Amino acid sequence: MIQAMINSIQKEYLMEDQSQKFGYNVQRFIDETNPFGNNSVEYMGHNLSFTEQDYDEFLMDVYSYSTSILSELQQRFPNRSLFTSMKILNPQEWPKNSQDLLFFGDDELENLLEQEWAGFKLVVSNNLSSKDIDIILPLLIQDYNDTFPNIIKLIQLVYCIPFSSVECECGFSRQNQIKTKSRNSLTTDTLDRLMCISLEELESSKFNYNRAYTIWSNQRDILALRNNS
Repeated sequence: MIQAMINSIQKEYLMEDQSQKFGYNVQRFIDETNPFGNNSVEYMGHNLSFTEQDYDEFLMDVYSYSTSILSELQQRFPNRSLFTSMKILNPQEWPKNSQDLLFFGDDELENLLEQEWAGFKLVVSNNLSSKDIDIILPLLIQDYNDTFPNIIKLIQLVYCIPFSSVECECGFSRQNQIKTKSRNSLTTDTLDRLMCISLEELESSKFNYNRAYTIWSNQRDILALRNNS
């Protein structure tokens, strides 16, 4: 995680109370050549010369480079608690003890949801607060599903909750009118289509019969080709 990387860089390269550490390749070069203990060394066909001042400057370069990396990380990820909280999504981070697992991640999950909720409130208040709720909710589902996945899922669940049983009762009533004793061989798919047509109650004058025929004819031709092949 981000904070762990920052702590590692601080510990290995910036702590003054312990011996200086370098990266793998630099440390290998120092171990093989001992450049700062010799005025001149040969390495991979190159003659290199060093002074005591070079070593001091080298340490300053390491310190400056490490400090720059830390600064960039802190600017790039200002809210590191959010990334730290994401560790709960990795099962390898979960405690092995079942009792500890019971309450593991509750605080981190709350932190993640707080971040999403804060951003959600900001977007709605700045862009959608003047609109009615029946306009806001479809827009949120359409445009912000990837940005606020948990909240959008809750909105979709709310959208599915019927405020009364009228629609259900109407559906059962219409089903009984369509699937009578003399039509009890209707398949589920056919019944579903007939109920959709009946419940939508589109006026016959507005129905596009030509388009419906074209769709039906194309499907018939496709079925004919499949059967012949």
